[in-house]
Amino acid sequence: GDPRERASQCSAEETDPAEAAPESVGKHGAAILLNENTEFNAKPELEIYADDVKCSHGSASGNLDENSIFYLRSRGLNYKEARSLLINGFLLEVIEKITDTQIKNFIKNILGLK
Repeated sequence: GDPRERASQCSAEETDPAEAAPESVGKHGAAILLNENTEFNAKPELEIYADDVKCSHGSASGNLDENSIFYLRSRGLNYKEARSLLINGFLLEVIEKITDTQIKNFIKNILGLK
């Protein structure tokens, strides 16, 4: 089968708030689980070396929202189109944060996104 259907990811990231921002720091990770064989393990960490910093961290993962798929299907999309639209929206939210235009466009071209 397709190896992407059996994917697993483990994520661990450390941030020093003193280097990131003068007053507040927030870290958040997100993942979409595309089938029952995928898993996402996150370990968000913050190393705090200052007393005057507000910090938060978290992680979220989950399946595609069936209510969103239902809504898109009620508007004329088939299941595959609705699923693809939701996944592409998730990916574009991340890709748009890439500041290097060449890399951003390269990734969009690989994924077939505009």
